Amino acid sequence: MSDLKTVNPLSRDFVQAGRELQIPHNGDFNSAEQEGLGMYQVTQKDGRRWSSAQAFLRGAEARSNLEIFTDARVTRVVMEEKTATGVTLQQSGEYRQLRLNAGGEVILSGGP
Repeated sequence: MSDLKTVNPLSRDFVQAGRELQIPHNGDFNSAEQEGLGMYQVTQKDGRRWSSAQAFLRGAEARSNLEIFTDARVTRVVMEEKTATGVTLQQSGEYRQLRLNAGGEVILSGGP
């Protein structure tokens, strides 16, 4: 995440107008405070927007210790005491249960 390399002058004017109306300024929408006006930080490289997948996933997806399931819905996190040991997921109408290797981890990510 970083500040925009180029900011539209109308965006600057909009934020300034908000300050004049005493609307709180927010310099970092990735912090705990979400209210106010300000410029969003974005994921970008060489001045172009990058998706999270481009920025963080593409370099790791060839790793032998990583499996990525898309268009899958986790229906259950399998627990042993306080430790997640696997997941049950639904993908293309099929249910599967996946168990973790010792020391493995599951990263759940939601979105449309």
